[in-house]
Amino acid sequence: MDKKTALAKLARLCSRREYCLFDLQQKLIKWNLQEKDIFSVLEFLQKENYINEERFAIAFVKDKFRFNHWGSVKIKYALQQKQISEKFIVIALNEIDEAECESLIKKLIQDKKRTLKADSDYLLQQKVMKSLMAKGFPYEKIKKLYS
Repeated sequence: MDKKTALAKLARLCSRREYCLFDLQQKLIKWNLQEKDIFSVLEFLQKENYINEERFAIAFVKDKFRFNHWGSVKIKYALQQKQISEKFIVIALNEIDEAECESLIKKLIQDKKRTLKADSDYLLQQKVMKSLMAKGFPYEKIKKLYS
């Protein structure tokens, strides 16, 4: 694929939804573009505001929290894998409303309690906490809200 076609294709993709620099770079590598062409395409997309890492991070956090019910730990890790800078990760994670987060944790605890079976309350609590920690919620927050 040539540089002009790749640029048009990525501009069309970026106008539909948010992408991060890392994901687009991987696409360009897969399309066998030369390194100098990859750099110029990504630079153009950033200059024209098709790509904005902060905007991507905020959208990513909102989507993963609301729709996938991920906690801040898992979201942070996923953003780090996409090579988003720590500054933008902190900004994006601050977008999560604390009350909404606590409400979600309480709901997930209740839902999980209904689906699990255990010999004792202690074992049930451990299973629920392990499940929520796997979703990326901090242990201290789960422990505080477990009732």
